[in-house]
Amino acid sequence: MNRDAFIGRVRQALGRAPGDPVAAPPQPYIPEVPVSADSGELVARFGAEFEGVGGQLHRAESVEEAREILDRLLREHQVASVLITDEPLVQVVTEPLALKEAEDPADADAGITGAVCGVAATGSLVLSSGVGRRPSLMPLVHLVVLESSAIVADLHTALERFGGDLPSGLVQATGPSRTADIEQTLTTGVHGPGSVQLILLG
Repeated sequence: MNRDAFIGRVRQALGRAPGDPVAAPPQPYIPEVPVSADSGELVARFGAEFEGVGGQLHRAESVEEAREILDRLLREHQVASVLITDEPLVQVVTEPLALKEAEDPADADAGITGAVCGVAATGSLVLSSGVGRRPSLMPLVHLVVLESSAIVADLHTALERFGGDLPSGLVQATGPSRTADIEQTLTTGVHGPGSVQLILLG
């Protein structure tokens, strides 16, 4: 079947004649999730949703306190080597700790990253491929440092932060990795971190 015949069959199936105007595609469906725009309520909603999906939230009022919390979490999880992104906030918090970076990413005990933002409606963290994916995907423990001013209401608002200049990949990570087998038995940490610890600064 040649091209014209193929297009003719499609046109006939749609009930159109040559030259008929083509209707504009429908707008994407974006569900409305009632979330307050108040910054304090945003953070509270995010915290409740984040912990509701299995994440653990730690509040820090200063960089020094965030560093102390991170150091404690590393000791609690018996972390010997890490993968670290080069995001500015992550570097400020981790640099004085003199952490050992894993020579082989597969051997890292924990990954330390930032995030583009947190989504209050779902408790999700939006992660960008622009800083590398391995620290947030390969280790069993994912440690995140994020400023509370980066909490937004919903995913639509999160995407607006890029102003149309999206990275090659975005991940909306909602709690620890979950995998279900054919019998729907849920297991965490099979295809990603089994523990997600967020230090929220401010």
